[in-house]
Amino acid sequence: MSELLLELFSEEIPARMQKKAAERLKEAVCAKLVAAGLKFFKADVYRTPRRLTLVVEGVPEKSDAVTEERKGPRPDAPEAAINGFLKNVGLTREQLEIRETDKGKFYFAVLNTPGADAADIIAEITPEVIEAFPWPKSMRWGAGKSYWVRPLRSILCILTNKEGRKKTVDFTAAGVRSGGMTQGHRFMGGPPFAPENFADYKRKLADNFVILDQAEREEIICDALEKICRETGLESVPDAALLEEIVGLTEYPSPLSGEIEERFQDLPNEILRVSMRNHQKFFSLRDPETKKIKRFVTVSNIKSEDDGALILNGNLRVLAARLSDAAYFLETDLKRLPEERLEALRKVTFHAELGSQHERTDRIISLACEIARLLGADEALTARAATLCKTDLVTETVGEFPELQGVTGKYYALMQGEPEQVADAIEEHYKPQGPRDKTPSGYVSICVGLADKLDQLAGFWVIDEKPTGSKDPYALRRAALGVIRIILENKLSLNLYKLITGAVIRAGVWAEIITNPDLYDLSAPIVAAVIKKGKDADAILEDLRRTGAVADEDRLFKAQSVAEELNNFILERLKIYLQDRGARQDLPEAICAAVRQEDILLVAEKVNALEAFLKTEEGKGLVTVYDRAVSILTIEERKDGVAYKDLPRSEEFKEPSETALYQKLQITSEKVKESINFENVGAALSHMAALLEPINAFFDGVIVNCDEKEVRKNRLLLLNQIREVLHVAADFSLIEV
Repeated sequence: MSELLLELFSEEIPARMQKKAAERLKEAVCAKLVAAGLKFFKADVYRTPRRLTLVVEGVPEKSDAVTEERKGPRPDAPEAAINGFLKNVGLTREQLEIRETDKGKFYFAVLNTPGADAADIIAEITPEVIEAFPWPKSMRWGAGKSYWVRPLRSILCILTNKEGRKKTVDFTAAGVRSGGMTQGHRFMGGPPFAPENFADYKRKLADNFVILDQAEREEIICDALEKICRETGLESVPDAALLEEIVGLTEYPSPLSGEIEERFQDLPNEILRVSMRNHQKFFSLRDPETKKIKRFVTVSNIKSEDDGALILNGNLRVLAARLSDAAYFLETDLKRLPEERLEALRKVTFHAELGSQHERTDRIISLACEIARLLGADEALTARAATLCKTDLVTETVGEFPELQGVTGKYYALMQGEPEQVADAIEEHYKPQGPRDKTPSGYVSICVGLADKLDQLAGFWVIDEKPTGSKDPYALRRAALGVIRIILENKLSLNLYKLITGAVIRAGVWAEIITNPDLYDLSAPIVAAVIKKGKDADAILEDLRRTGAVADEDRLFKAQSVAEELNNFILERLKIYLQDRGARQDLPEAICAAVRQEDILLVAEKVNALEAFLKTEEGKGLVTVYDRAVSILTIEERKDGVAYKDLPRSEEFKEPSETALYQKLQITSEKVKESINFENVGAALSHMAALLEPINAFFDGVIVNCDEKEVRKNRLLLLNQIREVLHVAADFSLIEV
């Protein structure tokens, strides 16, 4: 058994690509080793800015010999068939065996493939992995046609057995010849060296100021942060993404701490942190009581003789310049009133077919106020928050730091005297921006957040820019998930379909006016009709009728079909969301397939109630009798070529069990509908459970497919009644027993 050491040494690999690249290298090489018959004990992979390193332990010196048998033609087959088989297996006729089978005599070829030397196999598979490596972006360098994420400088590939004998694996990949040498740190390392094995490789790298293990580099940084915090009485602002990036930027991390000048400490924390993080990769240290950021920690990639004083001074000068810019942006922005920034949004295009950000703001205001009325939120505060929610897009600060969109708006709103609820909504209406991000909880924030996301979805649905496959350039899946999470996590009962329809009409107006110059004369009254605060879809359409635009209603809006499609898209995302949180896959499908679902909170409650119901004996029994009833009905409908949809005729009943079931169905149907109308799903299912006994009695007491034509039809209609009553809550045909 031997140890394989493979190092791909290059110019600096972008930190964001390193982790996945290391995993892919390990997966690809190990898969090819196993496929070639080299089964090993274990494999580990390491990454630094300039190298990807794979070590595989327990690699056999040779692959296993393989014996393979292939069945050929009959001995009396045409010569062409026999010669073709001989050519395929690479044997002569004398080397074939004739064997008796249950179908007669056949030629058989026995192919013995001896084991191959491990070094030869590695020399063959490694170039394949390197040259087909799936980097997100690659570059070509030099005069050759080699591609890699950055210029590949050397390849170390050695096999070392337990006795310590080392063998260099020789091959060429991406224009680089493999060898047994590597080198250490770019600035502090000594001359190239030849490791004997992985342990020697790791030790010599450390001697040359390269800490190979990414976990060890991370620990060094974290320990230094903790030490600095203890010494200064501050706390670090958690930033896992920055930590991972810095680990990927350094081979020899040397943390240094500096103090932020007092004149900059009154800048908003977010501006301070983002300026330091994005431009200089600094960690922020804050006062644990006031939460004000006081110091920073930078991580150098070298160990300097002056303990980093020169490096720190250089960083302080650059930081002062950056923060001076931030202070200037802040001062400049605050000289403009919110209304001035709102007016400036007219020059910011949201989408060529959906108008400017100012026009989009009008739509958000109108829709947010409609939602505020439904939730009982303060409509005046909601309108003000919606009016200002996009105004920070035209600030100098957001122009420099786009990730502060929303945060900047909140600070400016508070500084310029806006109510706290308005300021919070300006920041929170973008949330959630990821699966771990919190949803807004204040009613004003909820109204503006839902309006923003529904307008985004409706607008792109109107202009037919929907997600396709893995492509979603406008983040519409994320917007739909945001709508779902806001509603479910805040337990909001809303007619989402009606809100979607209103959003589609509002967006459709702008899309049509922008793309149809012949509507110019109508644009003013149409826009006036749709931007009225708080108007729902029905009221907007009524206003449009009064403007004279009703003749173009179908051509302009097509609101119903677009809203149906968008509603179904959100429901599909809802199904995935519920399944990810442990719901059975069949239950959301069954709920959504029964009737058009307009309240997604009710859908989630139905799924929970149905899941609990199906765990009971009554629930299991009801699914069983439903399957029996619908199976008979489906077969007979297909056989007769008709759908049995009418009500049964009670005068045609022959048996008491028919009458009893029919009466119970009538009573249960009303109770189920009433419970669903009052959103009491559990009660509806309990009423359905009461059908179990009369349905079983019906099947025990009658033959559905009897000889009397009218009686048979009536009984099939009775089975349809079972189906329709149960489908008020869910499509039971989709429920897995």
